[in-house]
Amino acid sequence: MCGLAGFWNPSRTNERELRAALDPMLDVLDHRGPDERGSRLFREQGLALGHTRLSIIGLAHGHQ
Repeated sequence: MCGLAGFWNPSRTNERELRAALDPMLDVLDHRGPDERGSRLFREQGLALGHTRLSIIGLAHGHQ
């Protein structure tokens, strides 16, 4: 199982603020995917996306 998180807030464009809001969301999803975690911030748009990944078959070839 994997987990997805994200939000859009056009008034929040500071990278530190985006990260501070997204990281706790991903912390909650750790049980859905403890093998990998990634995120992408789009500062100009106030958009933050993140994911967690649970490897079922193997860790080596599933990087996303």
